[in-house]
Amino acid sequence: MGRAGSRGGEVGLLQKASAEAGLPGYEVESWFAVLAPAKTPPEVVNRLSAELRKIVESEAFRKKVDEQGAFATCMDLPTLAKFVDQELAA
Repeated sequence: MGRAGSRGGEVGLLQKASAEAGLPGYEVESWFAVLAPAKTPPEVVNRLSAELRKIVESEAFRKKVDEQGAFATCMDLPTLAKFVDQELAA
Protein backbone atom coordinates (compact mmCIF):
# COMPACT_ATOMS: atom_id res chain seq x y z
CA MET A 1 0.00 0.00 0.00
CA GLY A 2 1.22 3.43 -0.76
CA ARG A 3 0.03 6.68 0.58
CA ALA A 4 0.80 10.25 -0.41
CA GLY A 5 -0.02 13.43 1.39
CA SER A 6 0.63 17.13 1.06
CA ARG A 7 3.98 18.19 2.43
CA GLY A 8 5.08 21.11 0.34
CA GLY A 9 6.41 20.78 -3.18
CA GLU A 10 3.88 20.63 -5.99
CA VAL A 11 1.21 19.29 -3.66
CA GLY A 12 1.78 22.24 -1.32
CA LEU A 13 0.96 24.61 -4.17
CA LEU A 14 -2.62 23.33 -4.07
CA GLN A 15 -2.89 24.26 -0.41
CA LYS A 16 -1.65 27.77 -1.14
CA ALA A 17 -4.02 28.21 -4.09
CA SER A 18 -6.92 26.84 -2.03
CA ALA A 19 -6.21 29.29 0.78
CA GLU A 20 -6.13 32.16 -1.71
CA ALA A 21 -9.51 30.98 -3.03
CA GLY A 22 -11.01 31.15 0.46
CA LEU A 23 -10.54 27.51 1.43
CA PRO A 24 -7.84 27.66 4.11
CA GLY A 25 -6.78 24.35 5.59
CA TYR A 26 -7.78 22.42 2.47
CA GLU A 27 -5.61 19.33 2.13
CA VAL A 28 -5.30 16.66 -0.47
CA GLU A 29 -4.48 13.12 0.47
CA SER A 30 -4.47 10.21 -1.88
CA TRP A 31 -3.53 6.61 -1.49
CA PHE A 32 -3.06 3.59 -3.65
CA ALA A 33 -2.69 -0.09 -3.06
CA VAL A 34 -1.43 -2.97 -5.13
CA LEU A 35 -4.10 -5.65 -5.02
CA ALA A 36 -4.16 -9.23 -6.26
CA PRO A 37 -7.08 -11.54 -7.02
CA ALA A 38 -8.69 -13.13 -3.95
CA LYS A 39 -7.37 -16.63 -4.70
CA THR A 40 -3.74 -15.58 -5.17
CA PRO A 41 -1.54 -18.01 -3.21
CA PRO A 42 -0.30 -16.52 0.08
CA GLU A 43 3.33 -17.10 -0.88
CA VAL A 44 2.84 -14.93 -3.98
CA VAL A 45 1.13 -12.18 -1.96
CA ASN A 46 3.90 -12.29 0.64
CA ARG A 47 6.60 -12.08 -2.04
CA LEU A 48 4.90 -9.14 -3.74
CA SER A 49 4.54 -7.39 -0.38
CA ALA A 50 8.20 -7.91 0.46
CA GLU A 51 9.42 -6.67 -2.92
CA LEU A 52 7.15 -3.62 -2.86
CA ARG A 53 8.34 -2.77 0.64
CA LYS A 54 11.97 -2.90 -0.58
CA ILE A 55 11.11 -0.45 -3.36
CA VAL A 56 9.21 1.98 -1.13
CA GLU A 57 11.99 1.93 1.46
CA SER A 58 14.76 2.43 -1.12
CA GLU A 59 16.70 5.69 -1.13
CA ALA A 60 15.97 6.34 -4.81
CA PHE A 61 12.21 5.92 -4.38
CA ARG A 62 12.10 8.04 -1.23
CA LYS A 63 14.08 10.79 -2.95
CA LYS A 64 11.71 10.84 -5.94
CA VAL A 65 8.63 10.94 -3.73
CA ASP A 66 10.15 13.68 -1.57
CA GLU A 67 10.91 15.77 -4.67
CA GLN A 68 7.20 15.63 -5.46
CA GLY A 69 6.33 16.96 -2.01
CA ALA A 70 4.75 13.72 -0.88
CA PHE A 71 5.53 10.81 1.39
CA ALA A 72 5.16 7.09 0.98
CA THR A 73 4.63 4.28 3.41
CA CYS A 74 3.90 0.56 3.34
CA MET A 75 1.29 -1.23 5.38
CA ASP A 76 1.06 -4.90 6.21
CA LEU A 77 -2.09 -6.67 5.00
CA PRO A 78 -4.15 -6.43 8.23
CA THR A 79 -3.31 -2.73 8.58
CA LEU A 80 -4.21 -2.11 4.94
CA ALA A 81 -7.55 -3.91 5.34
CA LYS A 82 -8.40 -1.78 8.37
CA PHE A 83 -7.31 1.41 6.58
CA VAL A 84 -9.45 0.64 3.51
CA ASP A 85 -12.46 -0.15 5.71
CA GLN A 86 -12.05 3.20 7.49
CA GLU A 87 -11.68 5.08 4.21
CA LEU A 88 -14.81 3.47 2.77
CA ALA A 89 -16.78 4.26 5.93
CA ALA A 90 -15.77 7.94 5.91
